[in-house]
Amino acid sequence: MTLKAVLFDLDNTLLDRNTAFRAYAGQLVRTYAAYQDEEQAQQWTSWLIAADRQGYAPKKQLYAEMLQVIPMRDPHTTVETLLKTWLETFSRHTVIMDGAVETLRRLRARGVKLGLITNGGSRSQQAKIDQAGFRPLFDAILVSDEVSIKKPDPAIFVLAITKLGVLPHHAVYVGDHPTNDVDAAVRAGLQAVWLRGKTPGEPKETGRYRTVDHLNKLEDALFHPYAAW
Repeated sequence: MTLKAVLFDLDNTLLDRNTAFRAYAGQLVRTYAAYQDEEQAQQWTSWLIAADRQGYAPKKQLYAEMLQVIPMRDPHTTVETLLKTWLETFSRHTVIMDGAVETLRRLRARGVKLGLITNGGSRSQQAKIDQAGFRPLFDAILVSDEVSIKKPDPAIFVLAITKLGVLPHHAVYVGDHPTNDVDAAVRAGLQAVWLRGKTPGEPKETGRYRTVDHLNKLEDALFHPYAAW
């Protein structure tokens, strides 16, 4: 078999979303919370990070809960205020995963088509893609909010490879989430590479994915040898 396309997850795969959210959460607390001292600010920042559930908590729910748990400097602060801040400022905290840009460029140099599939809201995800400078590197970008399909639905993977013009067995999906990325891609007929260490758990599918712990090891996993998968 010939590898013709590599598709990627965004958060905690190409972007270090955990690090970015820690910085954002600290800023949010210091901007809006009525904290008494630095220790309390750090405690509330830690609470917010945990409540975010690595980005899987719905934002309206997260900020409604935040208003119940953390006293605000301005008692008139609303969920809409916090959502607006999220949309306008979170992308500024974007952290590119070590080795991401170099890996994408090397794959393009090999003539491999590149795709991106990410769950999330259109505005926030597209802003992060632009902040990272990723857009010119990809042949297809799918954001779940824009196509009304989200991982782990295999249909979003099928849509992506259709846009790239490749068959499933000529494509590999790379992601950090055992279920939403690895298992879902395999069920869609793709091979998968699991970027281990960012999300708890392990994939349930067997035999059709490989594992790396850093993006600088991805090319070895992909090409040595792809035909053996």
